[in-house]
Amino acid sequence: MKYVSAFLLKLVVTFLILYTVLAGVKGLSMGSIIALTGVLVLIGYLLGDLYLLPRTTNGWAVPADFGLSSIMVYFLSSALVAGSQTFLVRSFVAAVAVSSFEWFYHHHLRKNVFLTDSSAPVYRQDYQTEASEEFQPDLDRDER
Repeated sequence: MKYVSAFLLKLVVTFLILYTVLAGVKGLSMGSIIALTGVLVLIGYLLGDLYLLPRTTNGWAVPADFGLSSIMVYFLSSALVAGSQTFLVRSFVAAVAVSSFEWFYHHHLRKNVFLTDSSAPVYRQDYQTEASEEFQPDLDRDER
């Protein structure tokens, strides 16, 4: 039930963002905005929130959501409206707004939805190399 409520929260907020940004476009109906929201949220939730976020950090998931949002909004809104209108600025504004929501949404998912003892592997992002004092040890000195 936690996953369903998290999905519905993302669906409603993303719809409000996209409706605010895309409402003034001539030829883009309410049904088109709902379809665009459904496709964007479904792909973003499955790939970004359920696959990428548990395996990485929020710093990787938010730019991935930004890229997905900007590409999806640009191409789908251009495909849904007949004519030569460009949606580059509106898709960028929508992607910034959706990504800023996603930052807080990911914190909500980690705190309230994902279990800490999840079976998904947690990959550490802090790598360290080993270092030694010398590459070719003086063997005569060690025998003394």
